[in-house]
Amino acid sequence: MTTIVFRILLLEDDEEIAQSLQEFLLMENMECRQVGTLHEAQTLLAQEQFHVILADVHLPDGSSIDAFVQLKEIAPRSEFVLMTSFATVRDSVNAMRQGVFMYIEKDSNIENLLLIVHRAAEKAESQFLIHKLTQRGSQAEIAFDKIIGHSEALVRCKEKAQRASLTELPVLLAGETGTGKEVFARAIHAGSKRASRSLVSINCSALPIELFESELFGYRKGAFSHALHDKKGLFEEAHTSTLFLDEI
Repeated sequence: MTTIVFRILLLEDDEEIAQSLQEFLLMENMECRQVGTLHEAQTLLAQEQFHVILADVHLPDGSSIDAFVQLKEIAPRSEFVLMTSFATVRDSVNAMRQGVFMYIEKDSNIENLLLIVHRAAEKAESQFLIHKLTQRGSQAEIAFDKIIGHSEALVRCKEKAQRASLTELPVLLAGETGTGKEVFARAIHAGSKRASRSLVSINCSALPIELFESELFGYRKGAFSHALHDKKGLFEEAHTSTLFLDEI
């Protein structure tokens, strides 16, 4: 199971406080970058994605509360946790109404702070995932728009194939010759998160039976008399992409 590493941007100009917070965040297996000004934060947010922006309110070039809307426009799916030495209920309510995840005092219990950052990061990760799925859905729509036809049966097939393209599941395309199985296979690949990689396709009916296994699974040099070098099989060639076995 893949462990998500939450990325934190620490916006703090006090080097001693910044170093201490970084150490605690690293102990929680969070990746942390630190900057000391709003300008540096804006530049970095335009280049990289962070789950949480943990920011001091008072910074050398302005207030992170005043700059919140601008920062949120740059990083719309990131969550913001703001820290101040003098938090008031009114300030906290106003900040959270703007969309700040939490507004806390700097001298808050470190365990409480880490818990807040972790919850904010989990929320951001879910927003990142929804965004990715939405993008993939849009790619799938574009791919399937190339399949022309409005019959009820074709529309149902397109809907099922489009849903399949958003998963990692194997797909079986059944139909007579000339009904568009390869067209659907290419649309499913184009609408998947593997679309940036090449579709690996093979016509199984065109392969002699004695070559079938070595083509699909490859072989090592010396495995048989004419194996003069290692050969990757199509399954390995298609790793992280899509393998289309036509006429299986």
